[in-house]
Amino acid sequence: MSTTNVIRNVAIAGASGDLGAPIIHALIESNIFKVTVLTRHSSTAQFPDSVRVIRVDYTSIPDLTAALSSQDAVISALTSDAMETQVPLIKASIAAGVKRFIPSEFSSNIDNPKSATLPVYQSKIEVHQLLKRLSSDHPLFTYTLIRNGPFLDWCLKKGFFVDFKAEITPFYDGGDRPFSTTTLATIGKAVVGVLQHLDETGNRLVFVHDLVTTQREILAMAEKLAPGRTWTPVEVSTADMEAVAQGKYANGMVDLGSSMGFLIRAVFGEGYGGEFEEVDNQLLGIPLKTNAELEELVGAALATKDIDPDINTAKAMNLTKVEILNQDIDPDGNTPSYYRMLVDKKHFKYITIDPGIYEVDDLCFPPILLELLPPFPTGTWNCGRISQTTGSPPFFASTSQETLPSISPLWHSKSYPCLSFEIGERLRANVYMAFSPQFEKPVVAKFARFEWEIGYYIAETQAYSWIQGHDIGPEFLAYLTEEGRVMGFLIEYVEGLHATISDLPACEAIVRRLHGLGVLHGDLNKHNFLISERGAVLIDFETAKRSDDIEGMEKEVEGLEGQLLDESGNGGVVVEADSPPV
Repeated sequence: MSTTNVIRNVAIAGASGDLGAPIIHALIESNIFKVTVLTRHSSTAQFPDSVRVIRVDYTSIPDLTAALSSQDAVISALTSDAMETQVPLIKASIAAGVKRFIPSEFSSNIDNPKSATLPVYQSKIEVHQLLKRLSSDHPLFTYTLIRNGPFLDWCLKKGFFVDFKAEITPFYDGGDRPFSTTTLATIGKAVVGVLQHLDETGNRLVFVHDLVTTQREILAMAEKLAPGRTWTPVEVSTADMEAVAQGKYANGMVDLGSSMGFLIRAVFGEGYGGEFEEVDNQLLGIPLKTNAELEELVGAALATKDIDPDINTAKAMNLTKVEILNQDIDPDGNTPSYYRMLVDKKHFKYITIDPGIYEVDDLCFPPILLELLPPFPTGTWNCGRISQTTGSPPFFASTSQETLPSISPLWHSKSYPCLSFEIGERLRANVYMAFSPQFEKPVVAKFARFEWEIGYYIAETQAYSWIQGHDIGPEFLAYLTEEGRVMGFLIEYVEGLHATISDLPACEAIVRRLHGLGVLHGDLNKHNFLISERGAVLIDFETAKRSDDIEGMEKEVEGLEGQLLDESGNGGVVVEADSPPV
């Protein structure tokens, strides 16, 4: 390094904060630099006797320029709330002949394309763009951006990774996403390392971390260190956290608590660069920390009472998206209630709730029930049972990953995930309008809500294979899948009216066409005929069977008139075939 690139005099702004103090400590401990602290006129902060303190007006470039006279480097540790003060500080640094400026970055990988879109980082990105432009215009002025991920010791104590003060703690996107993290003391050492390697760190990003870990690893260490305590992980979607933060920002709420969703997304979200691919630790002379050292930090966090209400992870857990899709409830409350739920818009859960835990009215009203449910356990499971013992709150007594029944055999070549469709108006039990960009027009979705309903649709999909192409019923379009298993199907939406007695000839003709294929419908009633532009269309083949029972077929035809005249609103009489289905 040339003598012109040696740093001796260093000024720091924002020295009284959580980050500024360890940076000052590292600068002093290095015994290399003369340190000057810039502070506001109104500040009452105390600093070590070995540093020079200059009170400044952060809005005045002349005032700042005078204070920075003879300084070789300027470090900004200003908080996010004071980002706008960095602009005059940068311009004053150039005017004073400062060689190196280290802005208040000290963050996640915000140059990652996904992280760069998060509103919480926009002021930092603007400062970065300003530094690039000004360093190009003033070649003797350089900068370094330090990226270190979340502050390891600070976040452990504040409950950002694991909420040690609560009985439940969020696992963001499963809790297994590796992320880079760095202690405040190491960040101070990184600053010293940058100032000792000006040529190698000029006008670029510098990445540093103490280690890479996961939420699950941290929790395992806590459970080892505190065997008498337990924490229940609850899955929380970082996408949902971001959505909530976006809403708060849109309403003018830009404090730390409102920003948490963005910060969590940047650290734990898939593809957001939370784990650094390469680091500059070796260049800066910073060794990686061991698991034993991480365990010491976890132990220190367990002993602290310093939980920040703005980083209250209980708020995050309330954002876990659980939707009740379907329910089967005993109105008398004497038998279990069954629910089909969707978690985080991607995981289907089948929940059984033991009788006597909740009021029947609450069981029937999803918004209330969702508030009463216990936290959902993490891990891989699709079936769970909620129970309660005397004196205890409701809890998940069991969870398991079950192989749920699937429609088979399959005869059609196409299938679509049910989550790729928007489910609309309910037409009848288990039958809905459905919409998807994959189809130009609305279609009809019919699916089993619970495993005991699969049998109906096994029979019905087979019936469609017998009639496809014979202009008897709606066109069969595809199967519907749920996490890989076939649990329903899609058919053409036929716009029409239910049949009346005036439609008897058309209805009789289509029934005889069905019988001509050797198929007995089994449930003919006025509601299973649609009269459309193309004529009569027969629907609802759940009870259809292959049959050579001529007498049974004639009984279906003979009963048509009575069914079309029926005003009761009930379905037709089920006619059993003499021969078994094939």
